[in-house]
Amino acid sequence: MFPPILVARAEATSRIGAGHAMRCLGILERWVKAGGRVQLWGTIEIDFVRHRAERAGIPIVATPDADISILIVDIYDAEERVVLGRMRTVGARVLVDDLGEKIPAGYSAVWNPNAYAERSLYRGFDGYIFAGPEYVPVRERLPAWIGGGAGAVSFGGIRITERLGSVLEVLPAACGVSMLQCVGTPLPPCCRPVPPDDIWNSLKFAPWFIFAAGSTIWEAAVVGIPSVAVILEANHVLAAGWAASNGVPVVDLRVGESPEEHASTLSNAVTRARPLPELQPGAGVVVRELSALIGWSP
Repeated sequence: MFPPILVARAEATSRIGAGHAMRCLGILERWVKAGGRVQLWGTIEIDFVRHRAERAGIPIVATPDADISILIVDIYDAEERVVLGRMRTVGARVLVDDLGEKIPAGYSAVWNPNAYAERSLYRGFDGYIFAGPEYVPVRERLPAWIGGGAGAVSFGGIRITERLGSVLEVLPAACGVSMLQCVGTPLPPCCRPVPPDDIWNSLKFAPWFIFAAGSTIWEAAVVGIPSVAVILEANHVLAAGWAASNGVPVVDLRVGESPEEHASTLSNAVTRARPLPELQPGAGVVVRELSALIGWSP
């Protein structure tokens, strides 16, 4: 018999970002190591996401195989969630959810891949629930923080808006330095670019790290770098709240202040930067739960 096939439905575009596909890739990589087959189903436009899939030998497909052992659905579109919950050629369906939303019919399990997640978010769901810090699929073999270099900023791994670029232009002076390490493009001259394929090769030396509270927050927790979390979108609020509850400064950049005011707030937050609670990579735990879901013993 063929090994079971795990398919993840996710997108990585400039509008959606990289986080959905990156966390799915963590699970697909571990499924391959366990001896299973995998596919990443969706539009993958972001280079560093596509490169990670290629390095791991994970095929990116526009249409998945006909017979799927497990389908992981990691999209926000409510209508497509419902449709995929009814997909017939699937053994088990797992919905990835960040917010504790109502789970449509047809799903065997819900997986909340965030450290703030609790089972109580899904009291009305009678399937399997994977929620808690042990289920966060952070990349394995991330380096430990060292420090000693230039401060770092990431407002996301892709295009930086003009508004945020204006903040970056004045941030070094507000922090009392001439240069910062930055992820994303385009960057002002005062920012040294960090390759998005492997940010930690450079950022492990940063004395502090300002970052949008998306999937990067969980990697920062593993690395142990002194952190400042930033809210840029509504889906950053819960992760930022988790950071704040653990003593890490949080800055909401959605409010209408000038670049100079934002830079001043961030520079003040940097003086209070501290590491997030330690996390361990949880992809192996998720794969163990998924294999048990279909009765497969890797």
